[in-house]
Amino acid sequence: MSNLLNEKIKNQAEIFDTALPPFGHFERFEERLERHEQRKNRHARRWIIVTSAAATLALILMFQYFYPIRIPSATTDSIKEVTTYYNRQLQQQINDIEQNINLVNEPERDEILKDITDMENESQKLDKKVPGITEEEYIAYIISRYNMQLESLEHIQTILKSLPNSKKQNL
Repeated sequence: MSNLLNEKIKNQAEIFDTALPPFGHFERFEERLERHEQRKNRHARRWIIVTSAAATLALILMFQYFYPIRIPSATTDSIKEVTTYYNRQLQQQINDIEQNINLVNEPERDEILKDITDMENESQKLDKKVPGITEEEYIAYIISRYNMQLESLEHIQTILKSLPNSKKQNL
């Protein structure tokens, strides 16, 4: 049967070569071609996503097992660095206040100096690691404490600077 069909096609090749395809043939062909390309692209994207996810997971697992997270042996070093940095800033603020505080009367000056001494004593206690919390949490706590102290000292300094010179001399 296929031989018979092949023979007819060969005998009438000229007719088949010049005959126009039926109406809408090209549109149907283009639609099928587009659907095929979309499926092909969708399949390729899925394959890329799946292989990328698998490769990422494999890398994560590999690094986790071969390079475990190492906790630094000297965790107190970073805490000491932070406290040293903020102690310098605190000491600078205190020195500035002490230069201006001599112009204030005796009882108020003694009270301000007592508060400043309390702040210094409290800041000396902050460089020791507290068990039960992570280093990052403790550093965040240290920073917030020092920022509160620095804000208090800046507030004292602005009050001292805002006092008129004649009032400072009378006090």
